[in-house]
Amino acid sequence: MELRVDLETFGGEKAYAKYSNFLVRSERENFRLTFGSYLVNAGDSLTGRAHNSEFSTFDRDNDKKTTSCAVDYDSGGWFKDCLNANLNGPYVPGGETSPWKGFIWEGFKGSKESLKKSEMKIRPEM
Repeated sequence: MELRVDLETFGGEKAYAKYSNFLVRSERENFRLTFGSYLVNAGDSLTGRAHNSEFSTFDRDNDKKTTSCAVDYDSGGWFKDCLNANLNGPYVPGGETSPWKGFIWEGFKGSKESLKKSEMKIRPEM
């Protein structure tokens, strides 16, 4: 499968990232995320910290950090030793936020600007 992540700022700026060989494994494997190469213009915010990591939530801490990344950043996600992306974070109107709170994709707008919109899309590779 291919994963495409579409991003948009409150100012209307758009970018996207694509990953090949995308796979989310079963519940038995804690929905481990794996993928291949990164393509396109939004900056790669998954490879270093999310690749081959398990999904963490408030009640299922599967990350490698001593504290819970899901609790620390108010969201569930693929947190290896926390994050470079937080697409499940709380919505922050206007985009101004403290580091890592809100919809974050570090490779596109850094860790302090929450995005207006993010979409994760999956399809068979073409």
